[in-house]
Amino acid sequence: MIYSQTDKTIETNKLLLRLFKETDAPEVTRLCNNYNLYKNTLYLPYPYSIEDVVSWINNKIFITLMIISILNLLLPIRLQERYTEQ
Repeated sequence: MIYSQTDKTIETNKLLLRLFKETDAPEVTRLCNNYNLYKNTLYLPYPYSIEDVVSWINNKIFITLMIISILNLLLPIRLQERYTEQ
């Protein structure tokens, strides 16, 4: 696993996790603009507009950055514990 603090990404052989970008808005709108999805979620508006996505992305970035900061603190500790146990 590779964590890039500058890019705010976590990468494995099969997966790349990154923050949402506003350029993702059209695709997220397409995927979330689904009545069945709306019926089974609590806070997803329907129809789901690009403005909804941009608002969601901008609000979630702060929370995600906080989580990444916490991971940045904990991950080295866990890795150190893991390798010192062996």
